[in-house]
Amino acid sequence: MNEDDSRKWNTVLANINNVQEELGRVDVRVVVIGPGLGMLKADALDGQSGAGRDGGRRAFCRLRQFDAGTALTKDDMIDGIAYAKAGYVELMRLQQQGWAYIRP
Repeated sequence: MNEDDSRKWNTVLANINNVQEELGRVDVRVVVIGPGLGMLKADALDGQSGAGRDGGRRAFCRLRQFDAGTALTKDDMIDGIAYAKAGYVELMRLQQQGWAYIRP
């Protein structure tokens, strides 16, 4: 996910729920890159269930500067997410391990 768009995020979360309803409990990982990091900020969700808050879902992101130099730290982010050195590399690793890549 590389967009800071709540409608797109809601679609992603709905798609994850649909997959899990059809296939049962499956491990789903959301890889977040660039502007999409804004949606994982603790203050962005206002109490909503987010990608990193649900037991079977893990979000991988790399904290770095974006949006005109605004730096984020782990303290800015929701709890329960993991961090990768580079989002696109994480996508490649997961695909090499046999994960399906679904882009919203």
